[in-house]
Amino acid sequence: MTALRDAAQALAEHLDNAIVKSSPCKYDVTTVEDSIDDFRHYKFKKFSGLCGHNLGPILKNQVGEAIRAEDGMLAIQMLIPILDFFNKWSGRLDDSYGEGGMFVCEWNEQLEKAISLLPAKLDDDDHAVIEEIMQSMEKLDDYGWGDDVGETGMQLQEILDGTDTARSFKRARQYY
Repeated sequence: MTALRDAAQALAEHLDNAIVKSSPCKYDVTTVEDSIDDFRHYKFKKFSGLCGHNLGPILKNQVGEAIRAEDGMLAIQMLIPILDFFNKWSGRLDDSYGEGGMFVCEWNEQLEKAISLLPAKLDDDDHAVIEEIMQSMEKLDDYGWGDDVGETGMQLQEILDGTDTARSFKRARQYY
């Protein structure tokens, strides 16, 4: 009886996951920018205010929703204004608790998830988005966080160059 209940519960969870993945994401770049506009006028002093209370929830909820919907390119597009706003404040805030670095790592994890969801073939618009996010990532070097996103940046460059064999191999395995 327990095995039957466990099997039914596993089937229900699988069905729930399938429904969530097939549902379109209710957020987009505009919702991210609107959320940032809500606190754009704040005078931040520490990264805890910028990241923990403002950018972190957008990263977790809105970008996380795009990843759950398995829309990697949408997630990447949403990550750009988040990083741009972070970069705008990076040189002026106290990071005595290391929250800036933790945010960069969380942001990078979401980017890695988004990259894993990209289709094997990208069009010119997708390439432009990847180039835009790479430009935003370059600014992290100015404040010492470039190493935290270095491997992801190399993977994005490989995607642009058409040499991303790890992602291509992973996609190919999914179909066989």
